Amino acid sequence: MRFVLGTRFVLAAISLAFILAAYGGSSHAPSGAAAVAKVKDTVLPHWYLTRFAGFFPPVGARATLPAHGTTLLELPRGNLYADGHIITDRGVQRLTPWGAQLLWSKIRTIGLEAGLFRHNFEAAVESHHHISRWYHVCNGRHMITAHVGTSARTPPRHPLTPAHARALARVDALFANARSRLPARAWADRTIRRYVPNHYDISHDQMDPDPAKLRSPAREQLAQYKASHFEQGITTDQARALIAAFVKSGVKPVRNPGWEGLSFSLPVAHVGAWGEDSTILRVFQDGPPIGDTHNYCRYPVP
Repeated sequence: MRFVLGTRFVLAAISLAFILAAYGGSSHAPSGAAAVAKVKDTVLPHWYLTRFAGFFPPVGARATLPAHGTTLLELPRGNLYADGHIITDRGVQRLTPWGAQLLWSKIRTIGLEAGLFRHNFEAAVESHHHISRWYHVCNGRHMITAHVGTSARTPPRHPLTPAHARALARVDALFANARSRLPARAWADRTIRRYVPNHYDISHDQMDPDPAKLRSPAREQLAQYKASHFEQGITTDQARALIAAFVKSGVKPVRNPGWEGLSFSLPVAHVGAWGEDSTILRVFQDGPPIGDTHNYCRYPVP
């Protein structure tokens, strides 16, 4: 997930784009039928979910960066890195490298026994909600993907089987309860600590905002950045200064379902073809790295 909270995991990714609490952290995996029902019925509205606690970290806080970019797991609930970092919605914990290998091996074994994590896999469930849950597991050379999705408009072409649902439920439960499921010697730090982003990103809709139509100091702050509806990285200090300028100028955040971070409705230079007189600017935390490429990982298989 590079928890890029714009186009991926939203991670967008970016895309992300809904974060699911599919099994509520239960330590017991449900039956196949119950697991499928859970996937259908437990999607939470995105507006009520917060990827990270707090928008800005304390001044001077050190960014959360795994020692290297080997990603072992990317799951709906978070990421596991070979150096032991676990980064989730709740924050950061650290396993030892041996503990990271142990958790990865357990999850990989659960999937392999159910016919998952050997080849890319895609299945669907019928639901009144849009569902998109991604599981990326390193097989020693590549990231293998299992994706569960749905469309409320059409029936699923490849339904999620009870066996696969049970396996994914066990994976979710193990990852969510790793603190109690793994031995003490697997942990370097069980305490859940705050995730501190390395930087922030800004992006806006197709129409460019017009800084000249904003009051000072928002006008001067926004004018520093090149207009681009693609993501552009800014430092934490720059993000603080931009938000502070918006506050001083009376620019208030607006509700923007489907996106993390803060969104602002800003005036544009010219009215669009459909009468648009504003655009949405988003400021959001960048997430942890996922390695050199998303599809490649090098890690010894026990």
